[in-house]
Amino acid sequence: MEPEGTKRRLAAILAADVAGYTRLMDADEEATMAAWWAARGEVIDPKIAEHGGRIVKHTGDGFLAEFTTVLDAVRCAAAIQRDLSARNADVPAERRMDFRMGVNLGDIVVDAEDIYGDGVNIAARLEALAEPGGICVSGSVYEQVHKRVDLAFEDLGERQVKNIEKPVRVYRVLLDAEATGTVIGKKRPRPGRWQLGAVAAVAVIAVAVAGYSLWPGGQAVAPESVDFCEQKTALALPEKPSIAVLSFDNLSGDPGQDAFSDGLTEDIITTLAKVSDLFVISRNSSFTYKGKPVKVQEVAADLGVRYVLEGSVQKTGDRLRVTAQLIDAETGNHLWAERYDRDTGDIFAVKDEITNNILINLQVELTEGEQARIWSQQTTNLEAYQLFWQGVEEFQRFNKEGNAKARALAQRAAELDPNWSGGWLLRGWTHVQDITYGSEPAGSTRLAAEFAERALELDDTNPNNYALLGMVALYQGDPDKAVALGRKAVALGPSQGDVHALLGLYLNAAGRPDEAISPINKAMRLSPYYPTFYLIQLGRAYRMTGRYEEAIVEYKKLACRTPDSLYPYLGQALSYANLGRMEEARAAVAQLLGAEPNYSLEVHKRTKRARGADLKRDLEFLRQAGLPE
Repeated sequence: MEPEGTKRRLAAILAADVAGYTRLMDADEEATMAAWWAARGEVIDPKIAEHGGRIVKHTGDGFLAEFTTVLDAVRCAAAIQRDLSARNADVPAERRMDFRMGVNLGDIVVDAEDIYGDGVNIAARLEALAEPGGICVSGSVYEQVHKRVDLAFEDLGERQVKNIEKPVRVYRVLLDAEATGTVIGKKRPRPGRWQLGAVAAVAVIAVAVAGYSLWPGGQAVAPESVDFCEQKTALALPEKPSIAVLSFDNLSGDPGQDAFSDGLTEDIITTLAKVSDLFVISRNSSFTYKGKPVKVQEVAADLGVRYVLEGSVQKTGDRLRVTAQLIDAETGNHLWAERYDRDTGDIFAVKDEITNNILINLQVELTEGEQARIWSQQTTNLEAYQLFWQGVEEFQRFNKEGNAKARALAQRAAELDPNWSGGWLLRGWTHVQDITYGSEPAGSTRLAAEFAERALELDDTNPNNYALLGMVALYQGDPDKAVALGRKAVALGPSQGDVHALLGLYLNAAGRPDEAISPINKAMRLSPYYPTFYLIQLGRAYRMTGRYEEAIVEYKKLACRTPDSLYPYLGQALSYANLGRMEEARAAVAQLLGAEPNYSLEVHKRTKRARGADLKRDLEFLRQAGLPE
C-alpha cells in the first residue's frame, strides 16, 4: 500500500540535464553557475510555464517537469532546445551549456514534494540516451504526437533500460528536419547474444586475454540455464569487500561499439582483480547479465557480493560519455556516481578514475606493490585499443575464421603500439588456439612462445601474460614450469578466477591433483557461472586423488552442461568402476558411445588421458564396462 497523501496519475514527463556539467564547473564554476541561472530564468522556466507545464524540481545540473498533455511536453522541449541553441551560437564549444532531454508518457506516483515511478524513470533513461542539445522520446510519446508536430523523428529501435522490465521503443527528435511525422532509420531489436558453447573435442584450453575469459571448452552459462541441472545454494559474503562489475551498456546506437564498452568493463574488472583486499567476481559471470533487465539486489545475492558497479558508454564521433554508479546492494544506497563527458582519447583516464573512486569508496588501501601493478603499462593509442577489443570479440567466436581475424587485428594493434603487451598477448593466444584446431602445432607453439615472452617483457605485472606462457610451457612438455608460472599469475591476480582455474589445470597436468582442487574451487567462487572447463578439471582432480564420489557429482554437472560430449560420461564410467559399481559404469559407457560412437579403447590409448599403470587399469575398467576395442 502506498503512503497516505500519495496518488497516481498519467502524466507527460520531461527530464533534462546539462551535458558535461562537471567539466564546465571544473573549468569555471562562477561562469557555469551564471549561465545555468540565465538559462533557467530566460528560457527554461518561461517556456515551461508557456506550455502549461510545472517544474517539479531542479536537480543542480538539470530539471524535472510534468505536463498535462504530451503534445505540450514535446513542443516545450523543442522550443527550449532551439532557443538554447540560438543563445549558444557565439559561445565557444568548450563553454556551451547543452541540455539532454527525455520525454515519456506514463504512470507516475505523486506526493506533496515529488513525483516518481516508472514513468519518471523511463524519462530519465531517455534523457541519458539523448545527444547534447537533443531530445529522445518513448514510443508512447511518438504515437501521440508524430502527426501533430512539425518535427521529424529517427527510430532508434527498442532499448533495454536499467530497472525497467520491458524494452522501451526510443525515437530521436530531429530538430533541424521539420517534416511532420517523418520517421527515418527504422531499426529492429538486436537478438540476444547468450548461447552455451560446445566442448571442443580436441582439447579444453582456458584462454585469458587481459582478463577477458575465452573458453573453447564451453562458455559460462547464463543464470537461467544453470538451475535446470544444478542445485544453486546461497553464497556467503566474503570477509573482504566484494564487488561485481556489470557489463557497461552500449548506448551509442551502433552494435559495432559493443567491443569498446565491453573493453572498458573488462579493464576495470582486470584492474580491481589485482587488489588483494578485494573480492571481484570474474567477467564470465558478471557478463551473463548483459542485455538483461536485472535488479542490483538480485545480482548481488546471485553472485554473493555486497557491491555492484553498473554504467553505460555512449561514443559519438570523437566524443565520449561514460556513466558509472557504485551501489551497496545491502542498503540499496548509491555510494558514488559520476558522469564523464570527454574526448574518446580520454577513455584510459576515465577507466583509472572509475577504478580509483571504487577503491576510495570501499576504503581499500593498496600495498606499495599493488600501487605499481594496478596502474601498470597500458596503451594510450585509441586505435590500437579498439582493434584489440575487436580482435577479442572475433577470437571468442571459437572457430578458425574468427581466430584468423583476431590474429590480423592483434597484429595491427601491436604494430600501432609495439610497446603495449595487449596485441602480443592476443597474437599468442591465437596460436595456442591453432593447436586445438590441429593446424601446424609445432609452428604454433613456437610463435605462441615468442609472443608470450614479448608480452611478458613489456608488462611483468599482468597475470594473463604469465598464464599464456604457462600454457605454452604445458605444450612444450614442461608442466612444472607451467605450475610456477600459474602461481605467479595467481599472486598478481588474486581475484581473477581464470588464472586460478588455469593453475588447477597445470597442477593436474603435473600429476599434483591434490593441489589442484583448492584453486579450481576458488575459481568457481570467483565465477559462480563458471565455464564447463572448470568442471572438467575439478572432476579430473577428484578422480585422480581417489575422491570418486565427489568426481561423479562434478561429471554429472558437466553432463547437464554438455550432454553431447564424451567427457562427462568417460569420467563417470572410470569413477563408478573404481568404486566397484560396474552396472553404473556400463550405463555411463553407453551414454559415452551415444555421444561419440567411434570412441574405443584404441582411441583412448592414443589420447594419452592416462599413463603407465593408470592407463592399464583404466583400459581394463573401460573394457569391463563395455567400451569396444
